[in-house]
Amino acid sequence: MNILKLLGQWLGSSGWNTALVQAGVTTKGRAESLTIANHVKRSRHAHEVSTISLIEYRIFINKIILTITLNQFDHQVTAAVLASLQRSAYESYTLSTPPAGVMDFNEWREDRRGNSPHFRYWDITLILELSLLLFVCSIRVANFSLYKEALRGILPWFFAMDHGNYARWVSVHMQDLECLRPDLQVAFDEGKFVVQKTSRAFSCIAQDHAHEQLNAVLKGDAGIIGILSNDDSFRRFLMAAPEIIKIIEGFEAKMLPQEVKCQKHNSESLSAQTIFETDCRNLKTIFEEIGNPFCSEAEELHNVNTREVAADAVVDTVMNIEGRGKEQFKNFVENRLVYGAPMDINETIPKNNYPLFSTKAYKQVNKSAVQVKSMKEECNIINRYVFACQTRKGNVDELFSFEFHDWPPSLAASETTMRPSTKSHLIGCLTKAINLDAESGTPDVDCKILDGAAVVHLLKAGMDTTTFGDYATDIFLPFVKREAASVGRLDIVFDRYAFFSPPPPPSLDSLVRHNETTFFLQVFPRQP
Repeated sequence: MNILKLLGQWLGSSGWNTALVQAGVTTKGRAESLTIANHVKRSRHAHEVSTISLIEYRIFINKIILTITLNQFDHQVTAAVLASLQRSAYESYTLSTPPAGVMDFNEWREDRRGNSPHFRYWDITLILELSLLLFVCSIRVANFSLYKEALRGILPWFFAMDHGNYARWVSVHMQDLECLRPDLQVAFDEGKFVVQKTSRAFSCIAQDHAHEQLNAVLKGDAGIIGILSNDDSFRRFLMAAPEIIKIIEGFEAKMLPQEVKCQKHNSESLSAQTIFETDCRNLKTIFEEIGNPFCSEAEELHNVNTREVAADAVVDTVMNIEGRGKEQFKNFVENRLVYGAPMDINETIPKNNYPLFSTKAYKQVNKSAVQVKSMKEECNIINRYVFACQTRKGNVDELFSFEFHDWPPSLAASETTMRPSTKSHLIGCLTKAINLDAESGTPDVDCKILDGAAVVHLLKAGMDTTTFGDYATDIFLPFVKREAASVGRLDIVFDRYAFFSPPPPPSLDSLVRHNETTFFLQVFPRQP
C-alpha cells in the first residue's frame, strides 16, 4: 500500500492520470484516487499497464519473472507501456545513428539519464513500478531471494520521499532478513515465509494478510474489542482461536457446496487477458500521440499532457533524488542498526522535502502592489457611488460615513483579511502609558491580595524539592515573607470546591459561582 502511495506521490500532476483516462484504463472520477491508492487493485492495474508500454527492456528482471508480473498486476499497465516506449526510443536512436557510433542499450540509457531530466523522470517511474511488481510477484510465487531484492530496491525511496516510519522499520526488517538463523534461512528459501491457502497458481499471500483473514472469521459481527480489553479473556482467545478456526473451516467444508478446484490464476482467463492487452495498446497509442517521453530531446522537464514546464527545483529533485535516498539508507544502517551504533533507532529521520510536480509553489506577495490595486478599485467604486448619488439626489455625506470593509484600513492586511497580531505587541504601548515608581517599580499600597493557586503555579519546584513540606519551607513561605514585608496586610486567596448533599451534586460551574473565594489566608507582618 505504501509503495502505491509513493508512486502516486511521484507521478502526481505529471499528466499520467490524464493519459490513463484518455486511454480508457480508468474513469475521470477515479483517476485522482490512483495517486493516493484508495483502491489497491485499481491502482496496481494502472501502473501495471503503464509498465508494459514502457517495458521491453529487461535490466533487473528476467523474462520468466517479467512474464508472470505483467500478466498478473494492475500497475503493470503503466509499467508495460513505459518499457515498450523506451525500447521504441532506442530503436529510433539506432536507425538515426551511424552503425559505428551506436551504443548498446545500457550505455544509451545511462547517457540519456544523465543529459535529459524528462528521460530520467520516466525511467525512474519505470524502475519504481517494476520494483512494486517484483515485490508482489515475490510474495505470490514464494520467492524469498526475489523478495529481499525487491525490498532492497524500494527501501532508499522511503528515505528520499520522506516516508519515515516505513524507512525506519522496513530497514530493521531487512536487517533481520540478512541475519537469519540457518534453519530459518532454509525454511524461507523453501517458500515458508508466505501462506498458500488455495491450490491456484500465483496465489500465495503474506502472513499478515492471512492473519487478517483469520481475524475476519473470528470476529464475525460483534468483533473482539471487548476481548482485547480483558487480559484473561485475551489469553483464552489466543489459546482457543486456532481450534475455533479449524472447527469453522471444517463445518463450512462439510456443509457448504464444494467449488470446482482450478489450478489457474483468475487473471489467466481469456477475458482478463483481453482487457489487459486492450488497456496496454490504448495507453501506448496515447503516449505516442502526445509524445514518447523517452524520445524527447528537450532539456527541461514538462507535463506530458499540458506541456507545462516544471520548476528548476523539480529538475534538481529528479537528477539527485536517487543518490540522496541511497546515501540516507546507508547512513541509517551504519549509524543505527549495526552493533555499537552511535545513534538511537528512534531518533528523527531528517526530511528532504523535495519539490515534485504536485508541490505547490509559494508565490511571494507584493504588499505594495496589493495595496495600490485595492486603492484603485476603491476609487472606482467611490466614483460610481458619487455619480449614482448625484443622479438620484442622494446624500453624499451619508455615503462617506460607511467603511468599505469590515475593519478600518489601518487594521487591514488586504481586502479580505485583517492584519494578524498577538497580545504581546501591546506591551510596548501599555508600558509607556503606565507611570510606575522609579525606585520600587511597583505602586505604593497598604494591602496586597494574591491568588493562591496562581502563586503555586508561579513558584516552580526545584530539583531538590521532593515533598510538599520542602516546597512550603523552601519556596512558598519565603515568597510570602518577602511580599508581606512591603505592605501592612497580605491576603492569599484560595478557591474551595465542596459538594453538598443530597445527590446528585451540582455542576462545577455552579460550585464556582457559589463557592468561589470561600477561604482566604491573612498574613500580617510580625510586630517589632
